[in-house]
Amino acid sequence: MPNPDLDIRYGLPDALAAIPESTIKDNGYDYSDDEPPLLLIHVLSDNIDSDLKLAIQYLQQHQMFDNNVLDAATIYTSDDGENWSQAFPVT
Repeated sequence: MPNPDLDIRYGLPDALAAIPESTIKDNGYDYSDDEPPLLLIHVLSDNIDSDLKLAIQYLQQHQMFDNNVLDAATIYTSDDGENWSQAFPVT
């Protein structure tokens, strides 16, 4: 991919939002302070538990740009946008 961050940054939220029965909506992105910086994709959900299951199931069954996103992804959830809990992979 010529620009993997931009491809995944736009393609992943769009794909997740298109899942039937999903309430997932794109909410921007950022980069971590890690070295090298990690791409952080933010999405909103009206039903975190249901949408998390739908998103993981979708990503287990579909590749994004010929890549298995779940091989490199860590998913965190938050009810308030301040306090985050790791939801995938389950630790």
